[in-house]
Amino acid sequence: FEQHMLDEGEVRVNWMAGRFEETALICSSCGDRNAWDCVHTCCQDECRRHINALQAFPLAAWDDISSAPLDPEMVKTARQLEIKYAEQKPVWEKIARAVAKQRGWKSVKSRCIDINKGDEKNPNYRSRMVGKDGMIERFGIDEVYGMHNWPGRPIGTFAIRPGPFFAATDTFEIVIEGKGGHAAKPNETVDSIVMAAQCVTALQTIASRNADPVEQIVVSVTSFESSSKAFNVIPQSVTLRGTVRTLIPEMRALGRDRINDICTHTAAVFGGVAHITYTEGYPATVNHEAETKFAAEAAATVSGECDFAPLVMGGEDFSYMLEERPGAYILMGNGDGASVHHPEYNFNDEAIPAGCSWWVEMAETRLGTAQ
Repeated sequence: FEQHMLDEGEVRVNWMAGRFEETALICSSCGDRNAWDCVHTCCQDECRRHINALQAFPLAAWDDISSAPLDPEMVKTARQLEIKYAEQKPVWEKIARAVAKQRGWKSVKSRCIDINKGDEKNPNYRSRMVGKDGMIERFGIDEVYGMHNWPGRPIGTFAIRPGPFFAATDTFEIVIEGKGGHAAKPNETVDSIVMAAQCVTALQTIASRNADPVEQIVVSVTSFESSSKAFNVIPQSVTLRGTVRTLIPEMRALGRDRINDICTHTAAVFGGVAHITYTEGYPATVNHEAETKFAAEAAATVSGECDFAPLVMGGEDFSYMLEERPGAYILMGNGDGASVHHPEYNFNDEAIPAGCSWWVEMAETRLGTAQ
């Protein structure tokens, strides 16, 4: 069920509205469960959002459901949510069908599935979303669309681009092993600090000297940690950690290979050893041409236009879905304020009408229900 609050308190209903045969709310942490049954915190919060949205429904039929509104603090488990959902489902159907009839919406044999994105750090996250046993196959999803709110863009605006959009994001951990000893006798050591510092500097040449200047690659060493915290000890080892961000497979392979070569040989020059663990993470988020056009047209219908988005070197797990199915990922303006992942970030509620309107427009047009 989706209810969208628009300007002037107008409401659109996307669930059993005489248009869609079925809508599923699916937990990507579990894959094979409906989120109403799920015990994951993310799903409980999502279900609360769906139920609480109903309280604002302006039609008189809402009075038939309950004399007291639901309190999200009282709804502690997904099982409780399922019970409330089951109790209210017949009335939701009644309201939705009435709205559909009033607006002349056609009934089609289609499904609109709301995927409640779970914990992308879960090691089984990808397999539960895609592949022969993933939710995309299990629930027969043909197209996929995603949205990300974007601080710095004006409220009510959208931006998108075809092709590579967000970067592939890989991580590395490099343990530089030397020979520890006393700081007063560096000649008796193989200094891991010196080796690691040389590696950090040399890694910056991947982008400046190895990569094609017209391509994108970002190599960032984000952690430098020695095995000793003492003032007078040259540590036995230093651990470096960081990320590599690229947009095309060739640059991704270049980053991996050069990190291995640079650190292995730099450590060897000083008499040490480099132990390198390189982990490929999210692939690049690549928007499909036709679906990007659909998404941009829906955004233009909502806001009057859709801007061409710049490349983003951050990673996005929605890329897994775009590898499996045609689709597109779009940015929605969040207004001025701190960027996402900043401790002062705050979602701007004023962005909700535009965002929800875009989802409704996409559902109506892609499922063939627009008049």
